[in-house]
Formats: sequence, structure tokens, C-alpha cells
Amino acid sequence: MNILNKYIGKTIIGSVLTVLLILLGIESFLELASELKDVGKGSFHFWQALMNVPLMLPTDMYELFPMAALIGSLLGLGKLANQSELIVMSAAGMSRFQIICAMLQAAALLLVVVSFVGEGIAPKAQQYAKDSKTIAISAGKTLKTASGVWFRDGSNFIFVRDILLGNHLYDVTRYKFDAQKKLSVISHADHGIYEKGGWYFHQVIQSEIMPDQIKSHSFEVQKWDINVDKRLLGISNIRTDQMSLPKLYSYIRYRQQNDLGAGLYEFAFWKRLIQPFATIVMIFLAVPFIFGPLRSVSMGLRIVTGVIIGFSFYILNQFFGPISQVYQIPVLIAAFLPTVTFAMLGGFLLFLKA
Repeated sequence: MNILNKYIGKTIIGSVLTVLLILLGIESFLELASELKDVGKGSFHFWQALMNVPLMLPTDMYELFPMAALIGSLLGLGKLANQSELIVMSAAGMSRFQIICAMLQAAALLLVVVSFVGEGIAPKAQQYAKDSKTIAISAGKTLKTASGVWFRDGSNFIFVRDILLGNHLYDVTRYKFDAQKKLSVISHADHGIYEKGGWYFHQVIQSEIMPDQIKSHSFEVQKWDINVDKRLLGISNIRTDQMSLPKLYSYIRYRQQNDLGAGLYEFAFWKRLIQPFATIVMIFLAVPFIFGPLRSVSMGLRIVTGVIIGFSFYILNQFFGPISQVYQIPVLIAAFLPTVTFAMLGGFLLFLKA
């Protein structure tokens, strides 16, 4: 029986990896086309655009894996069914449940690797690609260091420790220079938010430097007139689905503590946590196409149906977060509902009588 388990696992893994490579190839082409639109801006050139594409592949792999798992499992099981190998396995005493378990064991191996790539490598690789691109496009107005980011705003300079989602700045210091290029004001803010068409900074300490003294003032909230192009804030800024889980959790805590609303970010956090389970559900959905009422349809129809189901699951996961916020659906229900719904669909199809 161990030999059969290994054979099923090898078939499923090979099929899933083949589909994943095809999907990544398509996604890489689309990524390159998107990068080429910015070639010529600042010092951003073709070879830099080309080098950015492989840096985005870890994120693409993590996002596309559930769909690849479904289509790959369909192909793998379909191959075994078409060659009557499943019948031989059943004759050898292997039950349907044992075949499903062998599939899930193979999936578990892939899940470990993909989860490591998605949580450990993808955020850093994506960050590096975005940072290098933004610095090149900024034409010298932006400098990334190990401790944060420097921006030039006319004759003034702004240092930002961290940026999130393009409109949240943390640990910000602004250095203002007068007409004689002498440092006149240093302002430090705990954090800043772009809203209502301007930048509003919180817990500000402002120090005015005079020839004979330094005057300090404190402000709970202060609006700063800064003219940094918001596109440059893409540096050190990643979407929620590209953050590591610890960083996403820290940001959720920050928003909760400051009464900023964290629903969408909590949804992203829980969705990431159940990603492995979602992949298992996608693989489970392949089973009814072989053992259930759909076993008699052609391989082409199975693949098309699998693509439709996988894409539907992907779209539902992407849009259910915002929809749940509009209709005030609890975050946990919103995060688990798509996966649970498709799991129930798989169970229904599997045990439905032809």
C-alpha cells in the first residue's frame, strides 16, 4: 500500500507543479508587461524591469497555488482514471478514502514549501523589487537606508521609519531649512495619515532653532504641507497580502489602539491563516470529478470546470473582504465562509448519486 501511496503522491505533485509553472509563466508575462510601462521614467531601465519579474514570483506562487492544486489534482487523478490505474488500485484493496489521504499527504509536502516561500521569502522579495523600482523612478529624490527612507521636499528633508499602504507613515522627522540653507525647524511625529487631501501627523514635537535658543512645541495633531509624490511612498509599502503575518498583526493592533478600524486587515490576517486549509479544500474538490457524478465527463470538460471553480474561489476570496465590511459581516465568518462553502460543495458532489 505504501508503494501505491507514493505513486499517487508522485503523480499529484508532478501535475500540480506542471500547472503551477504554466500559471507562473503567464503571470510573469503579465508582470513584465506591467513593468515595461515604467521603463524610461527616471533611471528605471529595461534590464531592471526584467530583473524585477523573478522577485515577484514568490508572491505569485503563493497566491496561485490553490488554483494550481485544484487543476493539477484534476489532471493527476484524470490520468490515473484514464489508464484504469484507479480500478487496479481498488482491486488491490485500496479504498476511496485511502486514495484521498494519499492525495492530501502529497499536498501537505507542497504546502510546507509554498507556505515557507509565501511567508518567508515573498514579502522581502516583493519589497526589494518595489524599493529598487521606486528609487530609480524618483531620480534622486528618494533614498532607502537600513533604518528607513529619506525624501526630499524642495529644500526640506523628511525621514520616515516605516510606511504602510502608501498613506500611513510611522516615526517621521522633518528637517526644514531657511533661505540661507540653515536648519530652522525640526519636527517629529509618532505617525501620520493622508486623509481629506492632506497629511495629518499625530503626537508632534516641533523644535524651532534660533541663534540663541531652541523653542519646543507639542501638538496632538498637526497638518504638514509636504509635496512628496505619493507614488514615491510605494517604497517600503506593501499590500496586506504581501506582508508577513507578524507585521500584519502588528498593524492590526496599531489600528485597534488608535480606533482607526481594522476590519479589512483582520480579514486579510485570517484569510492568510486558513490558506493551507483552502488549498486542501481545492484538492478535495478534484475528487468528485473522478469518483462522483462527474466521472463520466471528458478530461477537457473537467479541466474547464476546474478552472472555473478555482477562479471563482480566487475572486470570491479577493472581493469578500470589502463586501463583508459594507454589509457588516463578522470578520471570522467572512474569512472562513468561502473555504467552508467550497468544502461543502466538494462533499455534496462527492456523495451525490449519479
